[in-house]
Amino acid sequence: MSWICIRVMRSDDMDKVQASAVRFAKRHGVTVQEHQTAWSAVEEFANFQEDFYEDGGYYRRLWARCFARAVGIKNATGVAWGTIGYESKGN
Repeated sequence: MSWICIRVMRSDDMDKVQASAVRFAKRHGVTVQEHQTAWSAVEEFANFQEDFYEDGGYYRRLWARCFARAVGIKNATGVAWGTIGYESKGN
């Protein structure tokens, strides 16, 4: 898997993604534990749903769209190595 980097993640992006994660968690009944941020709880929830409940990646795709809207980049799906981007579909 390779990562297509769009731009560096800024602190204001983190705030926007965290706010989006709080809304997502409330809307979809995601429990945020004391030791978690809403963002990490939503990521964990989406992965768990896909891996164990075989939802076909519904929540993963839904969260990716919320993430993209929060950072203002249409195709962004997440953060890796401090950069906003998306996974390459190629080799």
